[in-house]
Amino acid sequence: MDIKTYAMGALAGLAMALAATTATAATCSSLVLTGVTPASDCYVGEAGIGGSGNDSAALLNSVMPSGLFGLTGWELIARDNDLNGTDTGDASALTVSGSLTSGFLTLAASLYSTYSDIVIVLKAGGGFDPEFWVAYKAVAGTTSFEYASIFTKLNGAGKTVTGEISHISVYGVPGDTPSPVPLPAAGWLMIAGLGGLAALRRRKRA
Repeated sequence: MDIKTYAMGALAGLAMALAATTATAATCSSLVLTGVTPASDCYVGEAGIGGSGNDSAALLNSVMPSGLFGLTGWELIARDNDLNGTDTGDASALTVSGSLTSGFLTLAASLYSTYSDIVIVLKAGGGFDPEFWVAYKAVAGTTSFEYASIFTKLNGAGKTVTGEISHISVYGVPGDTPSPVPLPAAGWLMIAGLGGLAALRRRKRA
């Protein structure tokens, strides 16, 4: 393999890595990511099983290639409908203080000794964009969060208005240690590309 071919291959690897990284990051825009803070990642959900727009543990376990954020075993911990008090699950796990568009929520610290990964899901009211739900990956150990509706729609006058949140749900994957963060395919491609460029540089020096 000549130097030119070697260099082109290395650069192609870097280009593929950057493209893959961009595609991964495009799951949630920076605006959508502000729906729950702090959060390490987010995912815009689609229609649920059977056409329902509601989030569920079964749905979280079936999205993406291998479950939400690459994890399976998600189970519902608590849900607050209309943000007026926990209606489903462990009432002590989730406390919401605020309106249907913004406020604060608190998770019980004990959850992190039971669940290795936790997500907070905001479900939109009907007719808003994103139309269904958005899942936010909680930063490990964090108990206090701020939430704000990122759902919008056009009103009769053609103006964009902020939509109400239908409910907030908390899901977790059982386990007492944080799940390892796998190096994505983009990372391996980037390493290969950098390695190729380094080898090319050494070859030129020789």
